[in-house]
Amino acid sequence: MFKTPHTHGPRPRPRPSPRRRWIAATVVLAAAVGVLAVSLAWRQDMAAARAPLVDRSRVVDSPWGPIEYADVGAGTPVLFIHGSGGGFDQGLAFSAPLTGQDVRIIAPSRFGYLRSAMPPDATVEMQADALDWLMQWLGVEQAVIFGGSAGALAATQLALRHPEQCRGLVLAVPALYAPDRLPGANAAPDARTQQAINAALGSDLLFWAGIRAAPDAMTRMVLATDPATVKAASARERERVREVMFHILPVSARREGLLMDSATAGAPPAWPVERITCPTLVIGARGDLYETDKAAIHTAGRIRGRGWCCIRTAAICGSATTPNCGGRWRTSSTGLSRARARRPGPRVGAAGYPRRRGRHRRWGGRAFRRGP
Repeated sequence: MFKTPHTHGPRPRPRPSPRRRWIAATVVLAAAVGVLAVSLAWRQDMAAARAPLVDRSRVVDSPWGPIEYADVGAGTPVLFIHGSGGGFDQGLAFSAPLTGQDVRIIAPSRFGYLRSAMPPDATVEMQADALDWLMQWLGVEQAVIFGGSAGALAATQLALRHPEQCRGLVLAVPALYAPDRLPGANAAPDARTQQAINAALGSDLLFWAGIRAAPDAMTRMVLATDPATVKAASARERERVREVMFHILPVSARREGLLMDSATAGAPPAWPVERITCPTLVIGARGDLYETDKAAIHTAGRIRGRGWCCIRTAAICGSATTPNCGGRWRTSSTGLSRARARRPGPRVGAAGYPRRRGRHRRWGGRAFRRGP
């Protein structure tokens, strides 16, 4: 007998046409090339980000745990306290214009940044005490204190708690208190965005992908700068902004410090800055989304007889001499001592802003250019 063919099983699939196979192979090849290109870019950027961290710092054990610092140059000591997303490497980068000017740069990594420990229940006051301890351990009796962004909190507390250590104080785009500065000015606009930021802070890959894929959004959220301001700047300035952004990598090694900054710099308390006894220069940036111009004007106005303020319209401040107020300021004790001898306190006009004369704004009789 002959068996009848089985008609209820699955039918054999038709073989794809050569054209479909060619298209599928092209798609797979393009995806593989894309993955390889992204992987190479990731490796190159991370290698460039880690290069400034190699063999440039030391670690000392302190009562608060390990403290990382860099100590370069010889001359007048200047303590560079970095801002959010920084570390000793940011301090060295921002102090680069002072190289060769008889200045000794001491650049620590604050709590939770790079190889510096995050002690339990850390506070800004504890950070200031730790920096005072570091200066004593290094044999520095007095130094000019430079604090940028969130680092201005520790710099201010250092000047308040240990005035004998401060030869002069420079606060650049300070995340300090001002009555008209909105609480949480440096916070995410909503909880979902904050969750995304927290996730990115724990992943170098996610943070890097954000910089690469959404540079405008990262510029606004991380640098607190309107992307339109960056696009209108010179090519050199745009490249510097890009370098500052990539400088935060590896972000996973700075995560704990960034979270502490987010908790302390968003709504800082009103400290008695009028008790600061050393000459002080405060630099603010109008248009900064963190509203540091308000903090700068308020702080300088309360340090009567010893505080001077410079406001620039650009919202980007990236080095020790930027925004180059008057072109003569340096974070050296010589410049600050001369300023103290020549200037009375700041003169504040209506609404807390300095009186205007032409294209300049005057503080204590000396003119500072308003910027471009």
